[in-house]
Amino acid sequence: MAGFFWYKYGFCLPPCFPPAGGGKVNWIMASKYTSPRGTIDWLPPESIKQLALQSVFTEICEYNCYQPIRTPTFENTELFARGAGESSDIVSKEMYTFDDKKGRSLTLRPEGTPGVVRAMVQAGLNFAEQHRFFYIEPMFRYQRPQKGRYREHTQTGVEIFGAESVTADIEVINLGIQYLTECGLDNLRVAVNSVGTPEDRREYNENLKKFVEIRKDDFCPDCHHRIQHNPMRVFDCKVPGCNDQLRDVDPITESLSEESMERFMDLQDLLKSHSIEFEIDPKLVRGLDYYTHTVFEIMMMGDDSQQGTLLGGGRYDGLVELYGGPATPAIGFGSGVERVCEAIDWEEHNDLLVSSCEVAVIGLGPEPLKQAVTIASELRANGIVTHIDHRGKSIKAQLGQANTLGSELVLIIGEVELNDGVAIVKEMKSGDQENVEFEEIVDYVINYLSRPSIEFN
Repeated sequence: MAGFFWYKYGFCLPPCFPPAGGGKVNWIMASKYTSPRGTIDWLPPESIKQLALQSVFTEICEYNCYQPIRTPTFENTELFARGAGESSDIVSKEMYTFDDKKGRSLTLRPEGTPGVVRAMVQAGLNFAEQHRFFYIEPMFRYQRPQKGRYREHTQTGVEIFGAESVTADIEVINLGIQYLTECGLDNLRVAVNSVGTPEDRREYNENLKKFVEIRKDDFCPDCHHRIQHNPMRVFDCKVPGCNDQLRDVDPITESLSEESMERFMDLQDLLKSHSIEFEIDPKLVRGLDYYTHTVFEIMMMGDDSQQGTLLGGGRYDGLVELYGGPATPAIGFGSGVERVCEAIDWEEHNDLLVSSCEVAVIGLGPEPLKQAVTIASELRANGIVTHIDHRGKSIKAQLGQANTLGSELVLIIGEVELNDGVAIVKEMKSGDQENVEFEEIVDYVINYLSRPSIEFN
């Protein structure tokens, strides 16, 4: 486990990979097999960047007392159709649905929340208690592939169940901001809205339906379908002409009950008291049937496109009851790892990808290499990130590799050293070196790495 300290505690490359931009491709192999459209092979250093973001997310969730949860990659199709709504783009256009060998309709997970709720109800959890979960799992949506939007992607998410207070909304929004900020993004924009309760939306939906029907020639066929099943979904339309028409629609906040409006005002007051800059987006509805009251998105400053949204979520107080549990308030968010990763200026934050290799062990010859492997194993068992090259390269090549990996120390064992029971320990920065007996190497390295740094005035 010690070899994974880089993953747990920072954005750094494991010792087996060169830093970003390093290394050369010396050959290309043609293959008749290619990845399916809309999927990506993530190789180093891109895969390392994504693991770094997942590490940050995990650490922040743990600090906020969220616990990890994992649910199946596929579920019964009805689970997603019932929660998201039959008329949603997810259900009508984007789900990967198939029949298994017994004819049961199954769907690859397009979002995380329904599976989490199903798991809680199935496990018989006590919904009178507060439950806090986080997950990092693959999601699948059949959509037109573009930058940041892939048919298979990894999503981070959090959920709080049993928390009705608007203070839970603030916690979740603040956690999302903290995650993105820790990932090196500071030019963020927070948009919020309230979609009220189902009762608040009934009258609003009727008025919206009349508005669209009067101007039906100016709306796309998808909007005609949406207006019949869930009128507020017209705000999800990506056709510019439809968006132009919707500028004249009254915001849903004008149809909120006094109680819902009071809650929305409390949310705004709390955002201000937490020094969270935000804007109210009256067209923000998040496109899923189960949302109630608070909805929010966090995006890059100056980017109004849906593709610019890095994180989004809201409250879904009726979802647990919909799936057979008791009435339970809940709120959460989801965020695509790939989209966040692509939003980061990695040249500006290249320091986040510095190699963490501490020691490189070099064995010059078959027998010295065996001893080198033994020493490397002992160092790793003591929490020291250690690299070893098994290819029998020259000492010059291996020293060059150790330098590229950022090794602080290099241990060199040749035939002479093997016979004498010592290793040459070379300090890479100064070039100083000395012989250390095999039995003393682990203690020597531990003491060296724990030395306090010297500051010169």
